[in-house]
Amino acid sequence: THPRGCLAIRKSGEEQANVGFSLGMPKGGKTADFKKRKQKLGKKKLAPTSTTATQFKTRSVVLLEQAQFADGRDTQPTTSRGSHTLPELLAQLRHYSPDVRRDALLGLNDLLHDHPSLLHTHAAEVLSGAAPLVSDTAARVRRALLTLLGAVLPRLEQSAALAPHEPLLRLNLQAALSREEPAVRADAVDAVALLLAARPA
Repeated sequence: THPRGCLAIRKSGEEQANVGFSLGMPKGGKTADFKKRKQKLGKKKLAPTSTTATQFKTRSVVLLEQAQFADGRDTQPTTSRGSHTLPELLAQLRHYSPDVRRDALLGLNDLLHDHPSLLHTHAAEVLSGAAPLVSDTAARVRRALLTLLGAVLPRLEQSAALAPHEPLLRLNLQAALSREEPAVRADAVDAVALLLAARPA
């Protein structure tokens, strides 16, 4: 071969090598898979390039109708005609004022009349809170209790729900009948008559 031809081939190879270096190819002709980033002093630590971000954001939706209604029923508390709930009326039965105790008994009577289902679900609470007032020193409180007992005892007996509460009623009636005040004993006799009328012995 002619020496000029060898020179031309060698020059062509050098030009291709120069082109490769000008395109940023590393020495040795191999392309880097990942370019390593340099950590700057005082900056947030760089995340590894081989990790996959797994963070995600969530959004919640609150339905106002579900907060206000459950199974199609209004969640507003049931109140008496005086705007008192059952727990409030039961708490007022222990109030120091006779007028508050009397009003609580009358409020219970109205509430249980307007919402009959409350009597069957809360009979134990109502009777355990009201029965001790048969010995109350205030006549107006005892008379309000007789009104309540006259309304709820027959209804409980009709639904066969009075018997479990009879021992509690008899215990409080016996305590009232043993009191020294004649007026208390007289009202206790009236309460016994209501119990016997609702549940004959």
